[in-house]
Formats: sequence, C-alpha cells, structure tokens
Amino acid sequence: MSARKRTRLSTAPPPQFNASKFLGIEHQRRYEKISGFRFTDERAFSFKPSESTEITQELNRRNWDSLNSLIKPSKLTIALEFFANAYRLEQDIETHTTVVRGKTVDFSAEAINNLLGLPTPLECGVQRRRNELIGKSREEYDEILRELCRSGAEWQNVTENGNPTMFRHKDMMPIPKAWGSFLVQTLESCSNSSEFRVQRVVAVQAILHEEEINVGKLISDNLVRMANEKKNTWMFGHCCIINELCKNAGVVIDSSDVDLIPKAVIDQGWMDKCRDTPVDDNERTRKRRQSSSLKEHQVSQRDMQQYLMASLNFMQDVSRNLHLSEPIMDDQSALWQAAQKYRKEHAPSIYERFEGSRESLEQHHKAEMRELKHRQAQELAHFKFEESQHHEKEHQEET
Repeated sequence: MSARKRTRLSTAPPPQFNASKFLGIEHQRRYEKISGFRFTDERAFSFKPSESTEITQELNRRNWDSLNSLIKPSKLTIALEFFANAYRLEQDIETHTTVVRGKTVDFSAEAINNLLGLPTPLECGVQRRRNELIGKSREEYDEILRELCRSGAEWQNVTENGNPTMFRHKDMMPIPKAWGSFLVQTLESCSNSSEFRVQRVVAVQAILHEEEINVGKLISDNLVRMANEKKNTWMFGHCCIINELCKNAGVVIDSSDVDLIPKAVIDQGWMDKCRDTPVDDNERTRKRRQSSSLKEHQVSQRDMQQYLMASLNFMQDVSRNLHLSEPIMDDQSALWQAAQKYRKEHAPSIYERFEGSRESLEQHHKAEMRELKHRQAQELAHFKFEESQHHEKEHQEET
C-alpha cells in the first residue's frame, strides 16, 4: 500500500521557478525559507490635540507625521517578496534596490527620505552619538541613565571593561519610553523591545535633544541588514514603509496577499499606564528573584503538584490552539483527568485578569486576531515550503 502511495505522489511536478516574482531560483528559495518568519509590528502615535503636546509638537517639528501616517494594515506577502529579492548572493554588488513583481523598488536613504518628504541632514545625530560611545566613561553612561530613566533604575549588563550595555525599557520615564517604543518598532525595527541597548538609548537621546536625524538612512540600513541576515531565524520589520515604496513603484496588489496589522497605537491611555515614580525595591527584587537559582528555595510537594497541574492546563490550551496532539496525555488518562479537575477548581476570573477594564479585554481580543492572522499566514507558508520540498524529493527519487 505504501508503494502505491509513493507512485501516486511522485507524479506531482516539482516546484517551478516563478520568474514573474523572483530574480532567480536562489531568491525563490530564500522566499521559501523566510515565509514563516515573524515581523516586528510597527507602531504609530495617536493623540488628541490636547494630549501629550510634547510628543505631537516634536512630531510636527520634525515633519514625521508622514511616517506616522503610514503605519496601517499592509501586505505581508509583498514585504516578503521584497526581502527575498533584496538578498545579495556572494557575487552581487551591494545595492539598495530590489524587484517586486517586475517593478524595481529603490530603498536607498534618499528614496525613503523623498517618500517621507524629509530632508537629508548634513550630520545624523543618532550616528554621531553612536560613534561617540567608543571611549565613554562609566560616569557618562550613568548620566544617560539618569536622563532617560526613573530614579532607581539600573544598568542590566556590564562588559569586562566596566561599561554597561542595556537597561530595561519599562524603567524609562514616560516621554523617553514612548519615543523608545516608536524607535524600536517603526524607526529602527528590532526584535527585542524590552531590553534597551545603548545604541538605541542614544538614538532616543538624539530625538529628545532635537538633533537632526537621517531617517532614510536608519531605515535603509536596517532593510539591508534584515534582507541579508544569515541566522536560522530572525524578525523582519518596516512592512508599512516597504508597501508604500512598492506602491510608488507601481507594484500591483494580489487578492491572495496577506495583511499584517500594526501594533496598538501609543495614545494617552498608553501614556497614562507608564510609571513616573522611582523604581522601587520590589521591582528590583522581583527581577533578581526571577533569575535566582531554585536551590535557594524550599518547594513543598503540594506546591509542586499545583505547578504540575497548572503546567498541564497550559499545555492543553497551547495544544488545542495550535491543533497539536497533546504530548504524554490522552483524554482517558489519569493525568488528563487530574488536570481537568484542577482547571475546574481553579478557573481564572476574566474580570480580574483584565483588572475590570473592558478596554483591556477588547485590546486583547484585537491582539489575538492579529496573532491568529499572522499564525495562519506562517502555517500556510510552512506548508507550501514543506510541500515543495516533499515533491522535489519525490522527483529526485523517481529520476
């Protein structure tokens, strides 16, 4: 029976090179590899005229409204094709152009600045501050910490020469924290927004000190880095900018294109949740406690039993949501029954989970829908990739 199945599958044609979308077979393979990768969600500001005037005034002064207004639902598949064809082969000359569906797309610093209606400054404050990090003393680093963070904040990592490398985003004061979020999700997309490295820190300083910034170069350099990343997995970004560049180049949207929804906006509600009080001992102690060894704690058998049941409930929920088989359990096992009993006895309160805020619940539902759409796109891309690999293997075995 298995031989008959093999004969039937081997008749499927191997995947064909799609010359209408890709520059070469290597770029098509690159697309297949990156199709399931995640994107950092871009984030915009959204304030009423009377709210957070300091931020809105700076947005207007810098003429960044054009960038802010681009943050809207955009086509994930167009961005993936952009990155796939922007991938440089070893013999390729460095370039800031790519091809998307037959259209040449320029993503140089000049092209992005022109798109956003921004001038190209003689000097970029972000780049200058990053260059000046070399040779900074610990006292100078601590001065940066005091400028941007709440009282009591601490550097999290220190190098062998005594210089720090990052602090926590949550320890920043409200205005710097808002600009920091905009920076790492829109201006210079990165995967880790909870730990703020010094290279990002000085960029926030440049914004707060009203220094000229070459937005086009920051985004263009980031696009080149992402397109040519060699790791097994990483995160992409700038989907909205890419879509606008492609639109201006005449790229046609297809009905099968998948949407990527931006992250929830930074609004007055977001600002109101930002702490401006000193980082207290409880916050610091909690951080240290989380990284401490289990050897320092005596865990009772009852606590371990509760932890096991809660973990099993979590595993059941994840397995159900991802349509996976529940490992080590079936619905007739004693372990599964015990986990279900624990779930009934310790049912979480939805009201308490969202602290009595209907707005928080609605925001959670929106985030769930974004995650669902993204996961569906990932699963479809992975399925197509594995399907093509399977057909190719069958074709090779047949020949």
